Amino acid sequence: MNRTLVEKARTMLIDAILSPDLWAEAVGTANYLRNRCPTKALRKVTPEEAWSG
Repeated sequence: MNRTLVEKARTMLIDAILSPDLWAEAVGTANYLRNRCPTKALRKVTPEEAWSG
């Protein structure tokens, strides 16, 4: 999962032409998006919904 977050953060920074100084914010945003998107393993439930019920 760590590699996925790093790749998503790097992609967001490059695509938006942002400074590497925003690295922590990009990783946090990538993590937020990952937790809010449905997955096959959870049968179309987001990780956030699975965690909080």
